[in-house]
Amino acid sequence: MALPTTPAHLSRPGQDGGTGAYDALFIEEYGGLVDLAFHEMSMMKSFINVRTVTGTNTVKNYRVGETALSAVTPGVRPDATPTNFGDTSVTVDTVVVARNNVFLLEDIQNNYDAKVELARTQGEQLGEYFDEAVYIQAMKAARATAPANLPGFKGGTVKTLGTAGDELDAAKLEAGILNMIQAMEEKKVKVRGNQFGTTGYNGVKLFVSPAQYYTLLQSDKLVDSQYSPGNGDFADAKVLKVAGIPIATTTLLPQEAVASHFMSNASNGNSYNVTAGQAKGVVLGFAPRALLAGETISLASDMWYSKEEKQWFIDSHLAFGVAPDRAEMAGILDKA
Repeated sequence: MALPTTPAHLSRPGQDGGTGAYDALFIEEYGGLVDLAFHEMSMMKSFINVRTVTGTNTVKNYRVGETALSAVTPGVRPDATPTNFGDTSVTVDTVVVARNNVFLLEDIQNNYDAKVELARTQGEQLGEYFDEAVYIQAMKAARATAPANLPGFKGGTVKTLGTAGDELDAAKLEAGILNMIQAMEEKKVKVRGNQFGTTGYNGVKLFVSPAQYYTLLQSDKLVDSQYSPGNGDFADAKVLKVAGIPIATTTLLPQEAVASHFMSNASNGNSYNVTAGQAKGVVLGFAPRALLAGETISLASDMWYSKEEKQWFIDSHLAFGVAPDRAEMAGILDKA
């Protein structure tokens, strides 16, 4: 048999169906690793509703105010009452990218697959970045005032603990959370979701930093089986709910000012920046409807080799935006 003189004799494990780019399946596997790591890291991607933004850079939600009720007088035609309308919007104008370059020689000499590890790292970092942006906008929603001339729309809920250090006292922290939840319920927010068997409404979820989570773990009312059967387990470091509201721990609640967030710009009023005062929140609670989110580019990944530069380019990127919507569906508990 003659020696092969064309690539037709080759088996190309990275080629899809024997045609096309020789590394197509490698890129797909890499992208799959990034996507998996992103969704493992992100809590918000599955919690909030993210709308697709194409053909424009802005997505809107239209607001309809409440209609006033009136009693019917026999023999008298009921008067119509006006209802006010408004809107809120979010603009997607920034592509966020994670890029690594790997030099050819080092890629060959390396004793582990650096590209796989980079895929995981990029996915995790982008997942954290997405969640942090959502938390920032939920904090802004909690601090927002009610829109003018729209009956039925209310501002967010802000409560403050009494004295410095109360955020590390289990009883006082729990009392502060209950105070916040009560205030949200008094604004007609269904904090526990739809409790009557129908679908279409997700309730509030609480998010706290590890320091507050482990403080709550010391509360007898939350973990003692006599007070809250099945709700908590001190040995397993588990607290499931406070006042029937699910609680989760995160390291992504801003604890200090954020002065130059990548997604902040003049067009959105630097809305992703956080002041020191806004970063005083220790407990954040919100429902998905508190926010309006859109994305133009879902998480996408690419990997290619540059012959000119003799190095691999490894990219993951996405473009999304988040803004407050129904402010009354968000609440925040500040430390003193």
